[in-house]
Amino acid sequence: MKGLTPGERVLVVGCSSEPWLAAKKDEKAFRGVWNKTLHMPLPDYAARRLIWPGLFARHGGRLQYDFDISTLAQLSEGYAAGDLDAVVAGLLTPARKERLRKYLVDIPEVLQWLSRVQPVPYEVDDALHKWCDKTPALAAIKGAADSKAAAAGDKVAGAKGGKLDKDKDGRNKKKKG
Repeated sequence: MKGLTPGERVLVVGCSSEPWLAAKKDEKAFRGVWNKTLHMPLPDYAARRLIWPGLFARHGGRLQYDFDISTLAQLSEGYAAGDLDAVVAGLLTPARKERLRKYLVDIPEVLQWLSRVQPVPYEVDDALHKWCDKTPALAAIKGAADSKAAAAGDKVAGAKGGKLDKDKDGRNKKKKG
């Protein structure tokens, strides 16, 4: 920081797998420091189908043509992309890469390495989703989506000739009569 001069731009990046652990009094300050938050969810099935072959290629390995990526993608649900990278990096040691010409990688071998890594618990993933839902940007997006849905409901009710009234939560509802 000493080498910075006025007018120079600085990008500060922070990473947390458990941001909700910030104390309530610190949470507002925590959110105030960071202009933007980026949530990287766990990869879904389609993403894992693309990630696995890419990781093998990245680490200098190759999979046989009939390798069952679909099964591997299904069995690796709940693992972060970094975990999958660690599995492939551990599996493809220099010695193992030398043997790839004769002995190709198979599902049991990958599963042996995958079993050494713990998947992300559902509770942790769910807590992260809930925390991200409270970030100002995502709350605004969800609020806009709720407003659009309410407006669409107004149009549908109005098109049917009904009168609209507000329920106790402030949402539109069709008035009887």
